[in-house]
Amino acid sequence: MSRFTRRSLLGAALAGTAGSLLPGQASAWNGSLGSSPRQYVVSVFLWGGLDGVLTVDPKDAALTRGRIEPGYRADERRQGTHRMFGPLVGDLLRHDAALCLIHGVRTDTELHPVGERTAQRGRVKASAHEPWLGELLGAALPGDAPIPHLALGQTPEDFESDAGPASAGVSLPLAQALFDPRGRTAKVEPWLRSREQGPEDPLARLLRTAEPASPYRDAVLGPQLRLALHALQGNFAKAVTVSTRSLHLDAHHEHLALQRRRLVPALDDLARFIDALKSTHNAHGSLFEQTTLVIGSEFGRAPQYSASGGKDHWPETSWILAGKGIRGGATVGETGTDLQGQAIDYRTGRPSGDQRRPVLIDALSSTVLHIANPGASGHGFSAENVLRCALAERSAAWHSARS
Repeated sequence: MSRFTRRSLLGAALAGTAGSLLPGQASAWNGSLGSSPRQYVVSVFLWGGLDGVLTVDPKDAALTRGRIEPGYRADERRQGTHRMFGPLVGDLLRHDAALCLIHGVRTDTELHPVGERTAQRGRVKASAHEPWLGELLGAALPGDAPIPHLALGQTPEDFESDAGPASAGVSLPLAQALFDPRGRTAKVEPWLRSREQGPEDPLARLLRTAEPASPYRDAVLGPQLRLALHALQGNFAKAVTVSTRSLHLDAHHEHLALQRRRLVPALDDLARFIDALKSTHNAHGSLFEQTTLVIGSEFGRAPQYSASGGKDHWPETSWILAGKGIRGGATVGETGTDLQGQAIDYRTGRPSGDQRRPVLIDALSSTVLHIANPGASGHGFSAENVLRCALAERSAAWHSARS
């Protein structure tokens, strides 16, 4: 009797829908996405609520009539090569030309567990038993990496699936121990011995070959980014998910001070990660040219501060895309004077025209899946939800909508 695994079913589902793109949109696409012999996606979740106003979606309080309290003066904003940023964007500013900023992305929740599930599954209405977006990407991406989806900062129990995860997981303590000589001996080696999956186990080889030296500084994000880079350098995994529950960005008190202390080092490390992707080459070019980078959170932070200087949850936030298939320097969508995201035309990214829609997280997922494999859809993701305005190689439909 043949044995069907969750991984094989995911691959079959995506392969079986390869011809399900909308006819007009399929014929309009003129890019070469999905044609690389090796292609990767790295998704970084900055859990706790990413504050776009402090980073990539800066505001001037005078222009919002007091509805948004930035927490800084207008002259404290920072100028990038393509647009303004908030004062806490950190070293990510130097990569402005490579970043596509998407504002007002809706997860439609202010609850941590629901928000995490929404972000991990890549859709607003997601049950706990649906596959992670990383698993779908692992099934859709080309290449011969032995691990379809590598989930960092996670354990098997985090996947909440009766069928078992179609992913390889490395917990945060294990990733941290990997780059500490004493921790490597005390924690990593016993864990590797306990797996008993033989010398060809790709996850074991990934950990055994990781170099202890690390240029990253954040204790939570740094080790995971180093391991993610190693996974790409050695072609161990196609899709990598990085989770940071321990980063503690959920600041209901002294929000500005806590975000400065916790968020800036994380964004600095993400800038170093992009540096490494750009400077690391294989036979197919730089890793940056082969990797789509996705940075986001389960929700955002409220437009105003509380009496204790904190910020509550907000059902929308800004996301950052970069790398393979992404139009660097682009800004998609905008938030209004009440910090609510505007409905936009997915072809142009502008809040104008007669085809405006809210930017649900589902659209982000459809876009990244499209970059991974233009013929892949299913699981509720379709070509009609692709943010064409975020794509590097523009279609005839994009030019028509802009004219």
